[in-house]
Amino acid sequence: MGKLPSIFNAGDHDKLGEFTAIPPGDYTAMIVKSEMKKTKKWVKPGDGEFLALQFKVLEGEHKDRLLFSNLNLINESTKAVQIAQSHLASICEATGVTSVTDSDVLHNIPMLIRVTKKAATSEYPEGNEVKGYKVHPDRANIAIRTSDSGGGGGEATPKTKPRMPWEKDKPSE
Repeated sequence: MGKLPSIFNAGDHDKLGEFTAIPPGDYTAMIVKSEMKKTKKWVKPGDGEFLALQFKVLEGEHKDRLLFSNLNLINESTKAVQIAQSHLASICEATGVTSVTDSDVLHNIPMLIRVTKKAATSEYPEGNEVKGYKVHPDRANIAIRTSDSGGGGGEATPKTKPRMPWEKDKPSE
């Protein structure tokens, strides 16, 4: 049971809007969250794990929309692993990161992503897929939110490149 801090009256708050897929196209976005997760078939190490990525659109009509992508980095299907590795290699190139052991180093670096639309199925509504990643030609001048809280955090415009996660506590130059 989760005890709320006070009485919550739903009528006093805005409801979520209807979720719809965004139109296909190229969007300025960045990875804001990532984590390794076990697949549904996971029983023991090596059975299947994927890197779950969350992208945030940074500009335009769909600013602040979230898009998701899963990269099957450990899977019994070698084809699935090859596809995931190709996606990760393209993300690395788009972010300027050449070697990755922790996906956090890919966070908060603006890039161009190619978004497609996938049709609704009997199980899932219409949605989006991230199919491509490129270096953003004006990455150094894109304002990015410095706080994940969504409430308050200011805007920061990197001079040459976004600060890396391990640089959070360093004073800016």
